[in-house]
Amino acid sequence: MSARVDSLLPKVASALGLEIVGELGGGEFGAALVRDADGRELVLKALPGDAAAAGMARGARLSARVRSADYPVPEYVGIGVTAGASWSLQERLPGEIPEPMTMAHLDQLLGFLDRNRDAADEDGDVLGHYRPWLDTALDPLLADDRTASLAAKLAAVVAGADDVAFRRGDVVHGDLHHRNFLAVGDRVTAVFDWEGAWVGDWRVDLVNFADWGRWNHQIPDDVGARLGALAEEACEPRVLAVLAAIHATSTTGFYLDVHPDWVEQHVANIEATTASWLAV
Repeated sequence: MSARVDSLLPKVASALGLEIVGELGGGEFGAALVRDADGRELVLKALPGDAAAAGMARGARLSARVRSADYPVPEYVGIGVTAGASWSLQERLPGEIPEPMTMAHLDQLLGFLDRNRDAADEDGDVLGHYRPWLDTALDPLLADDRTASLAAKLAAVVAGADDVAFRRGDVVHGDLHHRNFLAVGDRVTAVFDWEGAWVGDWRVDLVNFADWGRWNHQIPDDVGARLGALAEEACEPRVLAVLAAIHATSTTGFYLDVHPDWVEQHVANIEATTASWLAV
């Protein structure tokens, strides 16, 4: 099994009596296609330690609130802690990560996003969700010459965020982007990776999706441009600025920690595309 599949997956699969059939790409940490004793193929994901299991369970519960016959969200069939890992087990839906993403895919994904509005059964706080790490996440970015200029802009936006009004009752996927859905041709057949779902403002997903669409070249330019225009249309300028700043802080910090050789290009991509969203 390749290094892309987390080393925990074989241990968890064995402990759960699952046979690993193959590797599934699309995420930073990978996933395993497994088969249970009844011959059913499922998707297994795992993270070290027991802390992630509660969040996975919440994500599974929220994803069930939007799943329907025409909103293809995989059903979670198990979540737990085994062999030193938090794990989730979900049904396998048909399709592949499309190359490239098309405008038809985008139309369907936007329709799904719209159905996340007011779909939660509780209230959520956007800034409260991010505060546990946001106040310190900028420190390493401000201290690094490659990211300091961008980080100063991000810090200025975050510092003025407390009086920005966000929606509170929407289901937020939390990691929606061009590699977290499956398709058969132009038909979207699955929206996956709900383990981090939470309650807040659906526009978080739209802005994150638009950011990725503008920051990299893995989707066609016209699709990325439309995503950017839709984010600007859906969000008041200060909402857009705060959501863009939070996402830029998160992704730039991730690259600094995990892919330091990508940092300069990532910062350049932000400056060339969505920096204007921070100017409020």
